[in-house]
Amino acid sequence: MELNLKLREKDKIVKEIIEKYKRAQLNILFLDQHYNYYPQPNLFKIKETSTPYNIGESSMLAQLQKKQRLEAYVLVVEQIHSCLSESTLDFVNHQYLNFYDPHWWEDKYSRSSYYRVKNNALDEYIATALQFYSLKDLCKMLED
Repeated sequence: MELNLKLREKDKIVKEIIEKYKRAQLNILFLDQHYNYYPQPNLFKIKETSTPYNIGESSMLAQLQKKQRLEAYVLVVEQIHSCLSESTLDFVNHQYLNFYDPHWWEDKYSRSSYYRVKNNALDEYIATALQFYSLKDLCKMLED
């Protein structure tokens, strides 16, 4: 399926996918460090309050479900990355994942080659993402 998208629109879609991927990884790390998913008795409480136990259980269940959704998203994006060609993955790593130097491409490519490689890489990334996302989801990423 051919999507007639401009380079800016393709760039916006890929940026959003990768930004959500980075946020999901950070949230998983936060949840792993700050939440213990095993019930533990509170030894410092002298008297039980009147709140039912299911409030704590429901918040723990909500956090666990959130973590599972984030892990599923990270797995999907990692599957997209595993399906990409080596040159596209290298481009995505430099341009979006490890974005330290905005002029990283000047040593490798001329300006016209950079935009040609970028266009081809984004086409491949979106074509691979369409295997995991619906067209409706990708169009939602274009909206502000």
